[in-house]
Amino acid sequence: MYGEVEVREVYPGIHQRWYFDRGGLRYDYVVMPGADASQIELRVEGADWVRAEGDKLGLGTRFGAVEQAGLYVYQGKERIAAQWVVEGSEVIPKPPICFSIVQPGEK
Repeated sequence: MYGEVEVREVYPGIHQRWYFDRGGLRYDYVVMPGADASQIELRVEGADWVRAEGDKLGLGTRFGAVEQAGLYVYQGKERIAAQWVVEGSEVIPKPPICFSIVQPGEK
C-alpha cells in the first residue's frame, strides 16, 4: 500500500498530493514557483448548499451539514493566511469554490 500519491500538473504548475492522515483521506495542492494558485477550483455535486467562512467550508446534504475545516496554505515552510471563497450564490447548482490568499492586514 502506498503512503501517498502525487498527481502532477492537475493545473499548469500545480500538483495534487493524496495521503492518509489519522485514518482519513486528505489532499494538498502543491503550487510551484510562478504558478497561479487562483486556477484551483473545487466543484461540489449533491450538496443542497455551500458556505465559506474563513478557513471553514460547510456543505449541506440530505444527511446533515458537513464541515471541512483547516485550509492550510504554505509558502515554503511558512504558513500563510488563506480563506475559502464561494463564487456566485451559496445555493447549488455547482458554484466554483476557490480559496484566496489573504494579504497582510486584510481579512
